[in-house]
Amino acid sequence: MDPQEQLASALRAVEKMAGKGFVSPGSEIAFSGEYLSTGWWGLDYGILTNGGFPMGRLVLLYGPEQSGKTLICLRAVAEAQRRGYLCTWFDVENCLFDPAGREWAERQGVGCDALLGSTGVIAEHILQAACELAATGAVRVIVIDSVAAMVPAVQQEEQEKLFGQRGRVGGDLAMVFSQGLKQLVEIAHRNAVLVLLTNQVRDAIGEHFVEERIPGGRAQLFHASQILRVEKKRDLLEAGPGSPVIGNEAAVSLRKSKVSPRGKRTGVDTPGHLLVYYDGRTVDEFETFLHFAKRTDLVQVSGAWLEWKGIRGQGQAKFKEALIEAEKMEQFRDHVSEKSLSLLADAKGVES
Repeated sequence: MDPQEQLASALRAVEKMAGKGFVSPGSEIAFSGEYLSTGWWGLDYGILTNGGFPMGRLVLLYGPEQSGKTLICLRAVAEAQRRGYLCTWFDVENCLFDPAGREWAERQGVGCDALLGSTGVIAEHILQAACELAATGAVRVIVIDSVAAMVPAVQQEEQEKLFGQRGRVGGDLAMVFSQGLKQLVEIAHRNAVLVLLTNQVRDAIGEHFVEERIPGGRAQLFHASQILRVEKKRDLLEAGPGSPVIGNEAAVSLRKSKVSPRGKRTGVDTPGHLLVYYDGRTVDEFETFLHFAKRTDLVQVSGAWLEWKGIRGQGQAKFKEALIEAEKMEQFRDHVSEKSLSLLADAKGVES
């Protein structure tokens, strides 16, 4: 039999077994190419480099508590709602739908009443519900906050036993995720649904050269298209030492990316620092824009003096005031943003 006839026969057999389109020409297999903004320019283009989180993929955000993981998810959900997308939030930690949590979310632009929400904690139920919702195609963003708070059904059923009697509590959750994520990732990719997982870190006991682990096993690391570590760096004080704490500075690093090469895709090492204010005010990214502008020579530096298109200031604060007084702040941000996108396009051209 001719090889082409054998190929056609094989494709018909595969289609009969697995459905139409299971094996297709490369020209017919397309990635949606849609990205959802995180709400921070520095994170979208300086770290993730493609403009945000990729739709149809699984993204893992992990790190110590109170570092800003949930806040990043809230800002992404707010952007999704502005696009008219329906979002689901699995509030495993039970902190979003109480009055204080609602107020915090609404300050970030999230409409809690427009969300599909759940406060369940059983891991199997959450993953199965996520699969069912993703399969509808109506839900575009699913947030599970957080993996560390999820409870395997077997642990819940045997809760009457004394603590410590069973020796596989951690293994149970890892087993659930190993099985559940295989199904969820495939469904999310087919329906262009973004899945955001948050997780915390735990000390690695009795292991050499390993300082920390994340609950839920390694399946999260295998299936995630992007992995971000979010870590609190310092407190933001209202005035000086001894004054009230009004927020914190979080550092974000990209640990894995299957949708863009890790590294300095824009050609400039934009600092991955986010300023998180507890009163929910808009994050001021002027420092990130200025850092990028200086590294790309958009701003001329002479000692402590900074100059951009005839606007000068001695030091960062005075330069910022000069831009505001001249009503050129938005133009400055647009100029820096356009430059970053230009460098990103050049980098993509070199890679291709």
